[in-house]
Amino acid sequence: STVVFLAPIPTIQKIRSDRAVGSLPLLPYTSMISSSFLWTVYGVLQQEYRLWSTNGVGLVLGLSYFYSFVQHSPSASVTLPGSVKQHLQFILAIVVSTVGLSTFLDAEL
Repeated sequence: STVVFLAPIPTIQKIRSDRAVGSLPLLPYTSMISSSFLWTVYGVLQQEYRLWSTNGVGLVLGLSYFYSFVQHSPSASVTLPGSVKQHLQFILAIVVSTVGLSTFLDAEL
């Protein structure tokens, strides 16, 4: 399943070579980061090496794609949807709530 995380590489290479994102949305990379983070934490908590290692790779690649996208994205774009700041706030909310819930639930068990 690590191959799925490699699928955006041609798109990111095009963004880097064109130095523009065109009408591409940021949402796939935001969701890749959020999903990979959730599954990585779950894999760590369940001590499932294959789960956290695979999604850890996805998390690192998602962060790399996100960074490349943001570097070449205009400050105001109608295709993101939302702003880069809103995407970062969403990712932060996922991270904080996941860490908070996993800490709380781990203490309960």
